[in-house]
Amino acid sequence: MEVEQNRATPAAVEAHSNQEHHISNPTAASHHPQPLPSPICEKYIYPCFKISTITISVFVFALFVVIPALMIPDFRVEPASSSGSFNVSASVISLRCDVRIRVKNPSSYFQVSYTRGRATLKYGGKRLSGASLNPFVLGKKKQATVATMFKSNVSNSRNSWQAMTLGSSISSGEVSVDVDLEVGRRIGLGEWWISAFDLTISCKDMIFRSPSSSEGPDWALITPSEYCSIGFFGYI
Repeated sequence: MEVEQNRATPAAVEAHSNQEHHISNPTAASHHPQPLPSPICEKYIYPCFKISTITISVFVFALFVVIPALMIPDFRVEPASSSGSFNVSASVISLRCDVRIRVKNPSSYFQVSYTRGRATLKYGGKRLSGASLNPFVLGKKKQATVATMFKSNVSNSRNSWQAMTLGSSISSGEVSVDVDLEVGRRIGLGEWWISAFDLTISCKDMIFRSPSSSEGPDWALITPSEYCSIGFFGYI
């Protein structure tokens, strides 16, 4: 009777063998399929996160780069502090023009550095003289006066239309000129400086009038408008 009780059935032996095989392969038990992302995350959360990230990046870029770069400074001619002189001889027309331009930073949050600049004096749309501008920095809501000093000697030739018309204007006692400025800028954001769009400033139809005998040798500057027009990237 005892021998019959200890004898295992074939089904029991097979079950026991499968159990041992399962235990002897622990790696097989550890490989479970990973849960798939929720359809809600794929459809709503992930796209919303991407859109929010892009929106915040664009907002920060616009706030700290684009808006300050597009803030238009105020350029005005100062006639009272400007002066000039014009002299005509048989061979040469000599001129000196000291044009003062006031620059104002309209921002209450950013300072502006004008890193380089070039000024051009024109008569009849053609260049008469040029001058370099010294770099300067404008603090928040600050202003400064830029001095542009032009000197030139023009050959008084009868074959030159510019010389003939300029000499005629000097003889009449009024000379109309334009001053163009080209300046580079950087915007101060705390301790960082970011390059901004270059500016082209045009101050047109400025008239130098000859002095009377009691006014001294300098020609006075008269302008119909103190404001100068401003353009970005060299376009006005």
